[in-house]
Amino acid sequence: MDQFATTLADAACSSYVQCGRVPDRSSCHLTAMSGSLLTLKTAVEANQVEFDGHMARQCVTAIVTALKDCPFNLAGPEAEAICASVFTGHGSSGAPCFVDQQCSSDLRCLQSDSSCDNECCAGICQAKPAPIALGESCNIEDACVAGSYCKIAGGTGICSTATTEAGIACSLAAACAPPLACVPDYLRGRTSFTFSCLRPTGTGGDCSDSSGNYCDDSRDRCDAAAGRCVRLPGAGSPCDPEMIHTCSDYARCDAQSGQCVARGKIGDGCDAVIGTGCIDTLVCDKSTATCQVPAATACMAM
Repeated sequence: MDQFATTLADAACSSYVQCGRVPDRSSCHLTAMSGSLLTLKTAVEANQVEFDGHMARQCVTAIVTALKDCPFNLAGPEAEAICASVFTGHGSSGAPCFVDQQCSSDLRCLQSDSSCDNECCAGICQAKPAPIALGESCNIEDACVAGSYCKIAGGTGICSTATTEAGIACSLAAACAPPLACVPDYLRGRTSFTFSCLRPTGTGGDCSDSSGNYCDDSRDRCDAAAGRCVRLPGAGSPCDPEMIHTCSDYARCDAQSGQCVARGKIGDGCDAVIGTGCIDTLVCDKSTATCQVPAATACMAM
């Protein structure tokens, strides 16, 4: 399992460099063992969860394949389906848990305290509810039958058919029928954090507001004037502070200079008030106002 975690982190770091999320390999500080993996490792060692090494290797291969073209939506459904088979839980109904993989395949880990917002939110294994039929009442967290989603209108939810029309506003991924995706409108050149169902297009593709397309390569931005997907500029390049997503992921647009400036590496200063200013894989430590590797902790067995 340690090898799986290390291989997964290495594959992710290679993708981060290729896709411009970090400037170079030495700047990628992904922790091999995330908190959830540490929790699962503890459960495996306690014989509460089974680890499938063969499926783990297939999972890494699937993730590498899914990330090779730097898609904006990082995890593809194929990779998710394969990786879901790496761990098999033994938790029966009512058993304590922290993550779904601790429960048997027909159950899920339902968080006991809805107000818990940290990585270790205790729950119990409960039966997965059957998908709700089209036209039936639902809550936002409910799963509707395939090809539909819970559409909320006037405070009431109804399982409705996912749209196939590009440009329709959305708030849930399931609201858009493939190949449409529910993505931020700045990926088509708008200066807003609204979301719409849009079609993916690559570098050089048409992303004009009327095209119904979005720039699917995470290294690109939509040049609103040209209506085309172009590469994001790196540190030292001019940028427009009024635009969203205007510099490469390892840089930010400085409003005063109008230039992309590099985000902080380990030990660099960051904004402790809002917790920003560090490259991906690092967090802003509010006690020191410096960029640091996030700590990973296994959730304690209950």
